[in-house]
Amino acid sequence: MPKKNKSKKTNLSSTSLLSNLSKNRPITLFWISITLFGISIVLLGFSVISQNSTKGPFPFAGYPAGTSIAMGSSITEVQNVTDTNGTGIFIAPKGKHYIVVTLKVKNVSEKPINVFPSSDTYVKNNAGNVSFLTPLNLTLPFRAGSLLPGENIVGELSYLVNNNETNKFYVDSIWSGGVIVFAVS
Repeated sequence: MPKKNKSKKTNLSSTSLLSNLSKNRPITLFWISITLFGISIVLLGFSVISQNSTKGPFPFAGYPAGTSIAMGSSITEVQNVTDTNGTGIFIAPKGKHYIVVTLKVKNVSEKPINVFPSSDTYVKNNAGNVSFLTPLNLTLPFRAGSLLPGENIVGELSYLVNNNETNKFYVDSIWSGGVIVFAVS
């Protein structure tokens, strides 16, 4: 019989140990959650700092012409921006004008990329109205199609926009690595 009592005492002491752990468990979980929360705040801070350091000096106004942006599979640059009322059959309607953007794209990947300015680029004003490619007589039209690794392409794109509006030029494609915004007017 004494052996049974010893085993009961052992079970009682084990039970009391478990009850002590369960009493301290909420406090332990609280401190673990506070520690994990602190680590997540530090990681979020590092993420925000690293993202802001990769943006240019004008992340919301758009990059100025002449700025090369290395992102995704390409280096993209707006070399020049001009305004024109057009010529011949391409005369801008009253209250509108053409923005001509000279775009340079270099494929820095190891695979060919497909550059289609009709779907990869657009101009948007501050009100959010979008203008897509518009026909115009250009001296150096941008060639659409496949761009081999290491190859450059330079050409002009035209967009019909309203007068007296601020516009931004957007490159938005898979090869650009996301949206790249350039200030054009």
